Amino acid sequence: MVILGRESKDKKRTYLWIAILLSVVLATIFVLWRVNQEETLSSEKSEAKTNIACGDYGCTSDSDCAGYTGVGGDYKCVNEKGAIEGKCVRISCLPGYSVSDDMCSCEKVVVNTCEGGGWSREPISFAENENFTMTGYAEDTDGIDLDSLEIKINGISMFSSKIIKKEESRTKLMWSQKLSGFKRGTYSVSVTWKDKKGNGGDNCSLASTFFVTGEEKFPSSQIFYINGEYCFSFWIVDGNSCKQDRTCYSSKDINLGISGVTTFETLVECQNFVDKEYWQVENNQCIPVDNIEEALDKMHTRGLVLFDDIIACQNTLVDNDGESNMVVLTIAASNASASLKENAQYVCDGINDATIIQNVINEYPSGAEIRFTQGVFVFNKGISIGNYFTLKGNGSSTIFKVVDNADFGHILGNDTFPEIRFSKIEGILFDGNKENVSSYIDGMFFRKGSWITIKDIYVQNFTGNGVVLSGNESGGFCDENTIESSVIQYCDLNGLLIDVASDNLITNCSFYGNGNGTDSYSGAVRISGGTSNGLMNCNIHTNNNNGIITNWCHGTRIIGSDVRRNKMNGLFSYYDQNLNVQGSTFEGNGTAGINYLASGILIYDGLYNTFIGNTSTNYGGVGSQLYGIYMNDSSGDLSGPDYMIIQNNILNGNSTASKVIIGDNNVVSDNIE
Repeated sequence: MVILGRESKDKKRTYLWIAILLSVVLATIFVLWRVNQEETLSSEKSEAKTNIACGDYGCTSDSDCAGYTGVGGDYKCVNEKGAIEGKCVRISCLPGYSVSDDMCSCEKVVVNTCEGGGWSREPISFAENENFTMTGYAEDTDGIDLDSLEIKINGISMFSSKIIKKEESRTKLMWSQKLSGFKRGTYSVSVTWKDKKGNGGDNCSLASTFFVTGEEKFPSSQIFYINGEYCFSFWIVDGNSCKQDRTCYSSKDINLGISGVTTFETLVECQNFVDKEYWQVENNQCIPVDNIEEALDKMHTRGLVLFDDIIACQNTLVDNDGESNMVVLTIAASNASASLKENAQYVCDGINDATIIQNVINEYPSGAEIRFTQGVFVFNKGISIGNYFTLKGNGSSTIFKVVDNADFGHILGNDTFPEIRFSKIEGILFDGNKENVSSYIDGMFFRKGSWITIKDIYVQNFTGNGVVLSGNESGGFCDENTIESSVIQYCDLNGLLIDVASDNLITNCSFYGNGNGTDSYSGAVRISGGTSNGLMNCNIHTNNNNGIITNWCHGTRIIGSDVRRNKMNGLFSYYDQNLNVQGSTFEGNGTAGINYLASGILIYDGLYNTFIGNTSTNYGGVGSQLYGIYMNDSSGDLSGPDYMIIQNNILNGNSTASKVIIGDNNVVSDNIE
């Protein structure tokens, strides 16, 4: 038993040593494996740090950033405030480039300098009275400011409107300027411009000197040969006098007429021409008017334009290059589009528009064509024009509007000019803004004016009259004017007032909603005094006073017009002579309680008036028209109505009677009652 116990203890001791030895071996293997793992991880981590992309975090030194090339390299590891790890960023680029805002990419460095320009066709020398077109270009990385381009000849600026400018690209501008009318001598020319940031300088300029050659005297014969060319001499009008000139050709086929220039063989012929009182344009020549009455008739029927100043006539002619000599420029509204403003010579600010426009007008005392863009031009005071002006808009989208609480006479007139002749207003909407104005303001008011054309205009919402043509002052006149294809509406007094003025023609116009409903001596159209005024083919509807009122007139014509649903009379005439009313309709006029004699045609007094082929009824019951025609002697004297002709009219269907005729020696026949 003793022997067995000892063997059991020996086995146990052996097993114990085996277990201890096995534990040591396993521990040694684990330690070796762990060391190898740490070395592998350290190696992988070190390799990853050398490839950190620009903009990413995780770097501890510059060399950890991808693309790092050494000390002073392209990239750098920076520690941003609050960041645990560093961030790789770019610190430099190739020459000519700089690091962009993202701190990783590069962008080209653009230096704001004027890159200059040059001549495409430099003026060197050309003959007297010849035309030469000089051309050049301007360049800048910021683009060229078109309005800054200025050309001076001998220190005097050329008209900006005559300089042709074209943007060939975003950074390059091409320009050209025609030189004409220069006499013999030496001239200096300078061209300057600025970029769109306002930078200019010596590089933004060109300069040259050119010579104009010519002879002081011309041979006595009209055609002659000189310097290898066939030339002819002639006389032309220079201002209001005459001067000798010439033109030359390379062949014998000489054209003795020059487009856009009126020429004369002798000085006497030229002087006789200058002494004429009126001129007109025919075949691009200024022709003297011998029969003024015939010319005026053509003006009304064919649109002929007359001139009482030879210079103004010549300014409208087209030269050999197809360009008019009349100054043409554009004014843009403050709310016009950017492209319209860019192409305009002047831009309004929405506050001082009237002052800006008037200053432009004053720059051209001999007249100009001024074009207005779409948009609203605000007026805190009126503007004035003189002879030979054209104000042209784009229809109802070009608006001349009175400002709130305004207090002045009218938007457009000729107050600061002694008279106005041969001017034109076309394609503009005049808005009186009467809801926000309490003072009395008219739309247009012309006095001492002739041959004014008002066409395709709208006049509305004025506290006063829409349009006034007045000769009612000492030495005044306002004759031979035309208003056509226009709309005048919602004006508190008369839509149109012709006051002591003659030979004015109103045609194809419309009048709506004019009058305040209380003045029985106002109308949509009022003609007071004057002779031979005409109202033809007009619509006169739903006005608050009379449709038409004429008084103390001679020879007024109302032809082919439509006069309906006006609250007082269709036509109210008193003390007129030779009034001629034909082919017109007067229907449904008069409102109960406003005028107890509400009539299609109401005549007080007068002599030798004619009413033929009209319709005056109350068909449809839309009004309270009592009489077709009512004629009465308002004063009981001998002033009429006498010697009237009333024939072939339709007068039935009125509320009270077809007609009431009081007077002597009247012819009344063939009417439908």
